[in-house]
Amino acid sequence: MGNVTARNSLACVEAESGNIKLAIQHWKLAAGAGHSVAMKNLWATFYGGMFGKDNLEETLRAHKEACDVMSDEQRGEGAAYNVRESSR
Repeated sequence: MGNVTARNSLACVEAESGNIKLAIQHWKLAAGAGHSVAMKNLWATFYGGMFGKDNLEETLRAHKEACDVMSDEQRGEGAAYNVRESSR
């Protein structure tokens, strides 16, 4: 996957250069890994008629899954930290 922020930035460069199809591919990968700005950029391409509803729904599901996993991991780390702190 690489760095999702870098992938989003690369997509923006591609979009500015007129390579919308390539930009969408980069945004899809970044959004699927949980990058919210990439997801917002895909919404913009959807509203602009350049990104289909089926693709948007698929990417939204992947984005939500990635965000849920990150949230679960953070909760687990926070709980482990609280246990360590309370045992001192």
